[in-house]
Amino acid sequence: MLTKVFTFLNNRKGTPSIETVAIIAFIALAIFSNLDNIGDAIGSVFDFVGNQLTSQIQ
Repeated sequence: MLTKVFTFLNNRKGTPSIETVAIIAFIALAIFSNLDNIGDAIGSVFDFVGNQLTSQIQ
C-alpha cells in the first residue's frame, strides 16, 4: 500500500505532484473540519434508533 502511495506521488504525468498534494490537503481539511458535525449527526441517528427500540420493547 505504501509503495502505491509513493508511486502515485512520484508520478510526473499529468498534474504535477505539488498540485496533487494540495488537492488532497484541501479535501482532508474539508473532511476534518466537518468531523464534529458528522459525529453529532451519527450520534443523533443512534439516539433515535435507541429510543425507538426502547419504546417498542416496553
